[in-house]
Formats: sequence, C-alpha cells, structure tokens
Amino acid sequence: MPIKRDKQYNFVDEAAKLFQKKPKFKLCIAPEGTRGYVERWRTGFYHIAKAANVPIVLAGIDYHKKIIALKTLKPTGNIKEDFKLIFEFYSGMHGRYPKALPDISSV
Repeated sequence: MPIKRDKQYNFVDEAAKLFQKKPKFKLCIAPEGTRGYVERWRTGFYHIAKAANVPIVLAGIDYHKKIIALKTLKPTGNIKEDFKLIFEFYSGMHGRYPKALPDISSV
C-alpha cells in the first residue's frame, strides 16, 4: 500500500478499509515510522489494527540469542496498557546494533 505523500489523506482509515476489502491483506509497518532512530514511536500501526479489528503481530530478532520471536496482540483500545505489553516484548531483544527503546511515556 503506497503512502501518498503529495496530498493529505487519512492513512489509518485507508489501511483499515483494505483489511475489510481484502481478507488476506497483510501490512508491515515499522513503529518508528522511518528507517532511522527516533525518540518516540508512531502509533498509526496501533490505530490501524484497532480500526480494522485485526491483531498486531510483534516480530523481533535477537541477534545475541540468534532467535526470531513473534507475539500476537489484540488491541484493547487502552493504548497505554497495550504499549506496555509491546515494550515489554521488545525489552529483552538485542539487535546487532542495539538502540534503546523509546520512553513509554511518549505514547
């Protein structure tokens, strides 16, 4: 799903509609909203999953342990509590070039 950066539109609503139109639709989004380091995560992925009534699949790679971990989270609507679970999942992961997780208070 391309992001139309030349005009303003509601990406959350458009992505949620695709889940309804296409039963096998999958969407992969980096919570940073970019490829570089950020101080806080974007929350669009959460709002898309909530609007589309689909689970969020958390995926992490632990470079030191040489494992890939997956966890499914169904958004409850309580973003603060759900993000606590998300940050808890990633808190034990060690990337090849590790960076600290953003502060949870930023959500």
